[in-house]
Amino acid sequence: MSSLIFYAFVLFTLVISTKNSSKQYSQGKSIFILAGQSNMAGRGGLKSGSWDGYVPPECQPSPKILRLNAENKWEEARPPLHHDIDYLKTCGIGPGLAFANSILKKELNIGEMALFLALLEEHK
Repeated sequence: MSSLIFYAFVLFTLVISTKNSSKQYSQGKSIFILAGQSNMAGRGGLKSGSWDGYVPPECQPSPKILRLNAENKWEEARPPLHHDIDYLKTCGIGPGLAFANSILKKELNIGEMALFLALLEEHK
């Protein structure tokens, strides 16, 4: 039941945030939900508890790739994608931007890509 409530909240948030987006980001969005817990959060490039700052070529930001930040506002996606969402852990490079860039290369008419970063709190 709690997962159903979570996904209803996610859908509601996407609808509200898309309606409240600025004109710059309001046309032609393709929304992708990136889920996968720590696998998606990105731990690549971590050394001694800090991100080394290296961004591989396939993970470079693009003005066509947006993310929904912790304040429910669309912004250009930049690594680390989860820096303000998974803030209790050190974030680094994850698969999100590599995925988005690969889609942009194959689908030239996709328009803007909007990445929704789904991260469920772990309970122990």
